[in-house]
Amino acid sequence: MVMSNVRHTQVPLSEEPRAEEPRAEEQLYADGMLRVTRTVTPGWALVRLEGDLDVTNRTRALSALRRALRRARPLGDRLIVDVGGVRFIDVAGLRALLDFTEDAAAVLRDVPAQMRRLMDLLDLPPLDRADSRTPAPGGSGRRVKGRGIA
Repeated sequence: MVMSNVRHTQVPLSEEPRAEEPRAEEQLYADGMLRVTRTVTPGWALVRLEGDLDVTNRTRALSALRRALRRARPLGDRLIVDVGGVRFIDVAGLRALLDFTEDAAAVLRDVPAQMRRLMDLLDLPPLDRADSRTPAPGGSGRRVKGRGIA
């Protein structure tokens, strides 16, 4: 059995970006299976994963996430990783993603059903129950502490 402490992280309304604030989306990584983008908003670095994350692309995808983290931290920005667009993830991809969020103190949001199902099969606690219509990045998320998948 894998033990993991999960802490719910709420974003105060006063810290949500206003609609009129400029946003710039930057593509950090793309291959035939996965696209990783970063949206810059004052106070937030929102990274979106869209596609498939597995053993074949996890290293390059994590490299893109680390670049986003390096750019966010000096500015004092919080890092939110939106995984709502992930269509498929295998155990290797999930392990890499959970290890990254633990090490980076990042918040996952919009965890899709198939990822929650895989976590359930691995006896891990759920990460996110936020409605996928929650505006980014002001939705609720959960922070992973402890080891991801052993």
